[in-house]
Amino acid sequence: MNIIIRLASLFLGLLTVTVSAIVFFETLEMRSLTGWFNQLRDDPAYHAVIWCMSGALLVFGLAVLVKSLTARSPEPAILLDMGNGRIAISEKAIQTHIMKTVLLTDGVRSPAVHTRINNRNSFIEAEITFSIFNQVDLPGLCRKMQSEITTTVENFTDTPLKNVCITVRDLRTRDRLKVV
Repeated sequence: MNIIIRLASLFLGLLTVTVSAIVFFETLEMRSLTGWFNQLRDDPAYHAVIWCMSGALLVFGLAVLVKSLTARSPEPAILLDMGNGRIAISEKAIQTHIMKTVLLTDGVRSPAVHTRINNRNSFIEAEITFSIFNQVDLPGLCRKMQSEITTTVENFTDTPLKNVCITVRDLRTRDRLKVV
């Protein structure tokens, strides 16, 4: 697909230069060119050629414009440069890996994982939100979960995990509390 875009851009550039040169030279009042353009204007095919070139320029220009406006950016991924190539690990794969680690903890309900990848400084940030059911030592559990997530993501991606932010939305117990 890349070669097709390059060829279309080349054709569009050549067509633009040709049409621009014809319009530019037609507006000049040079004696040597005036006679030649007068002969061309008298030729019935001249106007058809100009209209076709202008139409093709318009169509290709609109196609390039639409392509540039509708082009999707690539999915965020962490890029690992190897000696003989590059490996891209998608943000979705990292989120799935974190989700599996979070779900290994007993009592976690309805977790949500959001990540941010920074390829320029080569780090990952993660934000995990969940409800928990019947846990007593909540800070200890969250610290343990942070260290497990950090270890698994760093082993999975070979990239440091800068922040692991855990938000507990709700703490549910089995006992029903009566509000007096």
